[in-house]
Amino acid sequence: MNSFFIVLGIFLFGVILALFIQEYFLKKSRRQNIQKRFGTIPPERNYDYEGIASYWEEIKNQIPIEQQVDDITWNDLEMDKVYERINQCCSSVGEEYLYATLHQLHWSEEELSGLEEKIQYFGARGEERIKMMEYLLALGKKPRNFLIPFLNHTDIFEIPHILIYGILQFLLFGSLIGALVQQNALWITILIVIAGINLVVFECQHAKYERSVVTLSYITRLLFTAKKIVKSKETSFEETFHELQEPSSSFRSFSKSVQSLELHTQTRLSGVGLELIFEYIRGITLVDFTKYHKVMKALKGKKDSFFKIYHSIGQIDCAISILSFRYSSPFYCTPEFKSNMDSIKAEEIYHPLIQNAITNTISFDSCIILSGSNASGKSTFIKAIALNAILAQSIHTCLATQFVMPRSSIVTSMAVRDDIISGDSYFIRELNYLNRILSILNEERNTLCFIDEILRGTNTVERIAASIAVIKYLVQKNCISIVATHDVELTEELKDTCDNYHFREVLNEGDVKFDYKLYHGPTTTRNAILLLERMGYPEEIIRTANRYVNSITN
Repeated sequence: MNSFFIVLGIFLFGVILALFIQEYFLKKSRRQNIQKRFGTIPPERNYDYEGIASYWEEIKNQIPIEQQVDDITWNDLEMDKVYERINQCCSSVGEEYLYATLHQLHWSEEELSGLEEKIQYFGARGEERIKMMEYLLALGKKPRNFLIPFLNHTDIFEIPHILIYGILQFLLFGSLIGALVQQNALWITILIVIAGINLVVFECQHAKYERSVVTLSYITRLLFTAKKIVKSKETSFEETFHELQEPSSSFRSFSKSVQSLELHTQTRLSGVGLELIFEYIRGITLVDFTKYHKVMKALKGKKDSFFKIYHSIGQIDCAISILSFRYSSPFYCTPEFKSNMDSIKAEEIYHPLIQNAITNTISFDSCIILSGSNASGKSTFIKAIALNAILAQSIHTCLATQFVMPRSSIVTSMAVRDDIISGDSYFIRELNYLNRILSILNEERNTLCFIDEILRGTNTVERIAASIAVIKYLVQKNCISIVATHDVELTEELKDTCDNYHFREVLNEGDVKFDYKLYHGPTTTRNAILLLERMGYPEEIIRTANRYVNSITN
């Protein structure tokens, strides 16, 4: 007998020791993965943008239009790709918060300084950052959470006619008591009928709330993460920022109720053994409906507290992701905002999506006409300035050695396309894009506008005339603009109104090369026909094109 207990004790000790060793190596592996991924370029993956954008879609109506990055500008600048380049968030909440942050131009010093304070905090505390990332990874990513829409529209997700379910419960327990007291066939039959009705009602209605239980379960994980941060002895975050203690304390009983509902749902889905019997009992008693109703009512009353927790956890994850983005970039700076200036100064600026990018330096006010050959770098440069102006006002980070600007609205007109569905031609859509820029101009605030190939959808004479009129109008307003064009006529007509800069090509052994460097003054070269030649077009086309150009210029 004694030997049996000794063997059993050794076995149990071995199991416990194996579990501790497994947990140790799992924790070590997680830490190594965290350290490996931090400060690197995120790997490519598929993004569920409908879910990620849900937070932004809920809050954007509360943000002034002039402080938003509108959809056209977002698409012109390929901001989804920029988001993917920055995103190293560990949780769904962080991803949603970062996406919404990149859509907003923060003009308040307090907003950006609060974010920067957290970035600097984790930058100076490597061990605490790793621990925080462990918490956030445990929270994890749950696609299509729709947390904020769920919370803002709880009425939609509540169980209707809860009073009827209460009556059915009352009838069930009444008939049960009657059957126990009377012990006759009539009352037993009544009990069976009511139980059957309740089970049918449950089977027909439970799917409506089980989908919500998935969202509620992620809410409890978020609350649990907040609780861990508050009580953590390995981090001093809450002691420094005091953001989570008060709101998380109001959810103590809420989490237990949701965990009970989640357990019931998982048991039901497993559909095995005694567990399934207990689930039928829950179905007959409709207890999950009443419990779900209480949970939804409790959540509705704690909406403000939950928003505080969501915002705080989202900003933590976002701040660490931005810090990682900074470390993964060749170099960066924080922007300088000058309220009394109407110019931009950018030193060694580059585009975040281009590896080994060529940097450029520029300082300008009012308007720039940017000319140059095809594929010489005009569009990339414009996008680099526009993107950095957005990143400056959204995540307080610029890819440059210095970036100085006034707080401004930002709007673009670049990637214009025909719209087959609406029937709008290229030119009509371009006019709409430009008109939206004109409508956002305001003398009380700065606007930065970026136009690539202005009015290229119409004939040369009218294009030049209309372009001159539009650019002169922009110059008269509180607007800083960069306009790219192939029309050298614009550089001459507007030389007294706008600064001229250009990109150029270099002929090297008969081939066209680009240095992607910005030069002062208008372009003096053309390369379209030369590119046709280098791409192997028939000689007859090349001769005809050159002959036509010579007849015009001579």
